[in-house]
Amino acid sequence: MDSLRSRQQPLPDPFETSRPAPAPAEPVHAAPAAAERAARPSGAASPVRGGRRRTTIRRIDPWSVFRLSLVLYFCLLVVVTLGLMLFWLVLSRLPLLQRTMNTIEQLGIPIDPGLILGVLLPVGVLNVLLWSGANLFFAVLYNLVADLVGGLGITLGDDER
Repeated sequence: MDSLRSRQQPLPDPFETSRPAPAPAEPVHAAPAAAERAARPSGAASPVRGGRRRTTIRRIDPWSVFRLSLVLYFCLLVVVTLGLMLFWLVLSRLPLLQRTMNTIEQLGIPIDPGLILGVLLPVGVLNVLLWSGANLFFAVLYNLVADLVGGLGITLGDDER
């Protein structure tokens, strides 16, 4: 396993802005911009011009997308659950809702906040897993499409003025 790691080349940092110094070349009869493009490696980023840099997102790590989705959706589940509990607590103190709940209970439909929470919480956890899985699927789908079309080109700008 160690011999395999020693043969692997480290991946270049996609956000690195420094370029190696170009080697002195013989005079070229082509335009200067074409000569600069020819001297630059094919995977290198465009030079920095006016505080902007063009780069391409070629791959999104599906495992990172899944982990981030789980954390974000779980936090959203906690916030929504606490908000609904607080909302129910406020509404349960209103006399109009008390009369409505009494009428519903007389019809034979029990209204228990613990039962409602006991049903909604597993449904929320299931939604967290389903939406995280959907994000994982979309990350894999993006990687497949990016292999075909070359990725998503973006321009990064410098906001310092």
